[in-house]
Amino acid sequence: MAYEEAFVANEYVAACYGLACSVGSGNSGDKGNKWKYDEKGSVFHEHDFVSGTCTDASANRVITNDGSVVKSVGEYNKDQGWLDGGFDYWDNRNNNGIVDTKDGIYWHTESKKTNYWGQSFVDRRWNHYGILAPLDSSRPNHS
Repeated sequence: MAYEEAFVANEYVAACYGLACSVGSGNSGDKGNKWKYDEKGSVFHEHDFVSGTCTDASANRVITNDGSVVKSVGEYNKDQGWLDGGFDYWDNRNNNGIVDTKDGIYWHTESKKTNYWGQSFVDRRWNHYGILAPLDSSRPNHS
């Protein structure tokens, strides 16, 4: 039995990408330092793939708006849970104006603590860099 899928014109289809950090000990992306702020606190970068860390593409989430502009990036860390993140720089490698595979993303994640007065503050900040890749090679642009 054959199935046919039809999509309505101008409907949004979610683009799904993997993004693994490749900063390692060099703390730089291939375009140099494009982060908005320096790292803070006692931070460490994995040199190789480690499940449940920023080097694991399934641990990072890229959030875009309806126009495929990066809004934020977050990480689920196996030891710390969800780390809020932010977008710092987008390397639009194919110059098409939309977030796409093979584009470079510079982002940061932060851990926070609460002081004696109940105020939250950033105690550590990690800078990350990675290249967007399709999550499913048989569906390079969509979920």
